[in-house]
Amino acid sequence: MSITEEYRDQFRIYLFDKDFDRSEQLTSLLQTKGYSFARFNDLDSFNQALQAQLPHVMIVYYQPLDLGFRKMISEVREQSKETEIVVLGSNDFWPGIKNLIGAGLVNDFWSWPFASNDVLHLRLDQLIEKNIYRYIGEQKSEETAKIVESIETLKERSSTIASLKTTEVSEMNELVLSGAIDSESSLSEELLERLKSDYPESDFAYLKYYHPKEQVLIYKTSFCRESFYRGQVFSYTEEQTKEDSQTGWSNIRGSLTEMFGTSSYQLYPIQLADKVYGFIAAFNFPEDQTPYIERAARYVSLTMRNMDLEREKQTPYAPDFSKEVSSRDFFESLSKEVSRARRIVKPVTLLLAHIQFVGEEKKAMDE
Repeated sequence: MSITEEYRDQFRIYLFDKDFDRSEQLTSLLQTKGYSFARFNDLDSFNQALQAQLPHVMIVYYQPLDLGFRKMISEVREQSKETEIVVLGSNDFWPGIKNLIGAGLVNDFWSWPFASNDVLHLRLDQLIEKNIYRYIGEQKSEETAKIVESIETLKERSSTIASLKTTEVSEMNELVLSGAIDSESSLSEELLERLKSDYPESDFAYLKYYHPKEQVLIYKTSFCRESFYRGQVFSYTEEQTKEDSQTGWSNIRGSLTEMFGTSSYQLYPIQLADKVYGFIAAFNFPEDQTPYIERAARYVSLTMRNMDLEREKQTPYAPDFSKEVSSRDFFESLSKEVSRARRIVKPVTLLLAHIQFVGEEKKAMDE
């Protein structure tokens, strides 16, 4: 179960629409997925509910000719900048809705009707997922306190589970050698599956670093299947990489904090020597289990290096003995072959023959 599904019913959703039939359609869509919501068709009762308790998400149908519509949204925004206000409406209303968004009164516009029922569920789950991590970081609501309290309980349970773990992340290297894992995609998927299996109450993200483009990609996550974050990229230069390795990865932490809307996560670099392959971001992860995930990142970096070396095109080396046997290229090729033999646990043979003067000695004897 994802963290969104776990806490979906703890986020209040208010619907306001004067059109009874349309609000009935929205109600039926929300009931099927277990959302916590309330529907209003009367403005006075809606305002009374807002005064009693503000929602996390407020969905209203755009009323362009209603003078009280903008005033109502303005009052909600004055009371809470955290409430996500979403406006429904036809595309014909876009100019007026654009002004509301530009004024900071509305967060988003969803065109009505939806292309399919799943569209509403997906967008709401994305909003809830974003707010969960923001609330965990800021702890500004009663629901947040409940979530944090639940997470503390889950952390204790995870520590107990961790003490009983039998799966070692180092086995991934064996899977690479056997051919079961032959790409970064399968490696990251295997990694997240194992982490999620060992820590079911935590969530993880695998960040891939593209060196040629100097970009970091949210490559895979253990969040809900259609994650809002997966596939997003941000720039990350080689200079920043070098600087970050000395400053606790402050640059990438800043980018991730802005993207996830929270700084409440742990970041582990997948790094070997000076090369950074990517990062593992862990949410709600027990701090006392940090050595485990650090070991996982270390094994992944070694596995990535081995995969890179195995992919290298090995060209036969024919040293030019007429020049010099001790050429740098010869010993570099020898080093690669010895390293490869160690990785695949196979013997290597080196044959050296000193035959430089055979021809001259035989010529002297003949004479």
